[in-house]
Amino acid sequence: MTCQKDFDARLITEKSAEYIAKTKIEGQIRIAWDFIQDEEKILRGIRLLQNQKVKNLMCYVLIGHITHEENLYRVLTLKTIGVDPFVMPLNKFDPYQKRFARWVNHKAIFKSVKWEDYGGKIAEQRLAQEILLREMN
Repeated sequence: MTCQKDFDARLITEKSAEYIAKTKIEGQIRIAWDFIQDEEKILRGIRLLQNQKVKNLMCYVLIGHITHEENLYRVLTLKTIGVDPFVMPLNKFDPYQKRFARWVNHKAIFKSVKWEDYGGKIAEQRLAQEILLREMN
């Protein structure tokens, strides 16, 4: 029997965290953090799960609809608290989104290289140049 692995972290209560902890779930438990304004609720849900010794949390992180700084903030916050972020770009052809997703989702790179060193500034400069070129045409 397969159990639900996807949960809305904003809705997790102490009681639901207890039930999730008692349930045998294979693989990662998946949540999502799409909007920066949900930070308090998302982190509260994660904290409740972690207080129940729930491990193997993975969080989808939607990018392409808020600032680059907010994307980086969400990803690094999750990493810091022991949750595995997985970036989902809105536009897979956008150079910044493509590069940021590769950096986060390639775990060997993400765990060993800072965004700035991976090419964060270079990617941002390229994006600015592409936008400028589009506007000139």
